[in-house]
Amino acid sequence: MSLVARTKRFVLRAILMIGVPVVVLVVAAWLYASGGRYVTAENAYIKADIIHIGSEIDGRVAQVFVRDFQAVEEGQLLFEIDPEPFGIALAAAEAYPQGQGFIAATSCTRAG
Repeated sequence: MSLVARTKRFVLRAILMIGVPVVVLVVAAWLYASGGRYVTAENAYIKADIIHIGSEIDGRVAQVFVRDFQAVEEGQLLFEIDPEPFGIALAAAEAYPQGQGFIAATSCTRAG
């Protein structure tokens, strides 16, 4: 092998053994620095006392008296459930005090 061929082979080997890993390290450092290691507004979390609430009865919510994340006090009215279905059930119960006709009256009003 001639001296020129050995020199070319040495330079190529040096480029491949040193240059390529340096380029890979520079690219990896850039990706790490510009990557998602910092919290942004899209993935930030608020640690607060938040609970889910619900009613003990079924019904449509007619009005809401609070906003999201608003602090509330004990006993504060949060929402109002539509009273119309309960008024109909009360009227049916008063019309049929024995209770047997109540089931028939409520099932007829639901079917109609």
